[in-house]
Amino acid sequence: MSGQVVFPNVQELLTRDVRVSLKALVDTETSALGRRVASLNAPEQKVAAIIAETDPLHFLDGRSGSYFAYHLDGVCVNIPINKRDNGKNLIGLS
Repeated sequence: MSGQVVFPNVQELLTRDVRVSLKALVDTETSALGRRVASLNAPEQKVAAIIAETDPLHFLDGRSGSYFAYHLDGVCVNIPINKRDNGKNLIGLS
């Protein structure tokens, strides 16, 4: 059995499992954020609620993953690890 590849697609399987897990996390957080801001009227209140909700949340090893939020027009609501871009329109950023 030496030199024989037993699970040739293990990396693909692991990557797919990570993608599925991350999608579930994002979907759950999106629903939670939607419920949290639904009763708020002022845009400033909604932004503050989104920041309060997403700032402390991190995932992946070393807490390198974080949730971020944008308005549909490309204006950044919150990037917990890069606050200087909050409030800027980043739609053309590549």
